[in-house]
Amino acid sequence: MPDHYEWRKAHKVVIYPDGRGIVPDLILTNTLTGMSVYWEIKSGNNGGNAHERAYKYLSQPACEDIRKASPNLNLIDDPIMFGFVGRTFSGDAFITEGKNPSKVYPSRYQEELSLFLRGRNWFTLNEDHSWAEKNATQIMEIV
Repeated sequence: MPDHYEWRKAHKVVIYPDGRGIVPDLILTNTLTGMSVYWEIKSGNNGGNAHERAYKYLSQPACEDIRKASPNLNLIDDPIMFGFVGRTFSGDAFITEGKNPSKVYPSRYQEELSLFLRGRNWFTLNEDHSWAEKNATQIMEIV
């Protein structure tokens, strides 16, 4: 990302009356426009449900609560971006390790993400960074 983008660690965003909340992984701010977005990174290297844990951020009430709890940030319309990294989400099919090995098909995870995150800002962040330039270009168009 160009120098006018700033990454920083996000703090807890309180969205429940009893003080509970969420802690997104990062905040990305375009220092030229002042626009920001929270980032939630989900990793998967051995299958699992990392992508399903991201879905808790999808409801309109959750996005509104995140926005209300962040009055000092000029958030983009969709306040959470998702990054999915690891061989579960990119690469070739593989066999999981452990007591009950099974075959994992990254293409199926990508298909599910395309369906459930349609219209949202999400990226597959492959470990060899070969998609980094394409992803950065798309992110700069949004933030």
